[in-house]
Amino acid sequence: RRQDTFELNISRDVELEDSEDWSTVTPCRAGGVIVTGASGFVGGHVVAELLREGQAESRQVWCIVRENTLKGAKKKLQLSTHKLGLETSSFSEVQCLLGDLNQKMLGVTDQDLEMLRGRV
Repeated sequence: RRQDTFELNISRDVELEDSEDWSTVTPCRAGGVIVTGASGFVGGHVVAELLREGQAESRQVWCIVRENTLKGAKKKLQLSTHKLGLETSSFSEVQCLLGDLNQKMLGVTDQDLEMLRGRV
């Protein structure tokens, strides 16, 4: 089975509109990362890339997963990464958050949002 790899470089791969005013945006220095869609193809590869680069050791990686329990969310993430043929040994360092992108505030609870404050 052939496995394609990719490299993501935001500063190189993402173009911003010239008309957009980004001067008021202050970058967060907390270092945490939230990934949506981590159980899908693109999100799974993004998380794997973060882990491969060792970034999970220096920053926390949270994945928003649509599931009923944290245990179920972790299992869903593990199954999808295995199905994609990704290295899963580092995935134990990833924290899951229950959420739903169709909901207000991504479906993340107020308690989880407060926990994330200053971390991402």
